[in-house]
Amino acid sequence: MNTKDMLKEIFSEVLNIENVSENDNIFDMGGDSPSIYRISELIKEKNNIEIKPIDIMMYPTIEKLSEFISSGGNGSSENSGEVVVKRRARRHNNG
Repeated sequence: MNTKDMLKEIFSEVLNIENVSENDNIFDMGGDSPSIYRISELIKEKNNIEIKPIDIMMYPTIEKLSEFISSGGNGSSENSGEVVVKRRARRHNNG
């Protein structure tokens, strides 16, 4: 099973939606914090892939989340946090 099919299955199960499209936004499908946490847990349980709930929020479609997973998690929430801190430091230093 490829990544997109795995995500479709999990999104469908958690959100109780029969046909989930690759480009449907999780929030438009009724996703909320508890469902995002559950999706994160199921991805880890079923596929041993560590996805943080914030990553699902940042990549809210199956298409985008699949690309994120396939890229090895580059651009994860940890890295984006570092960028924000570096930008703030630059602004502060440049006065």
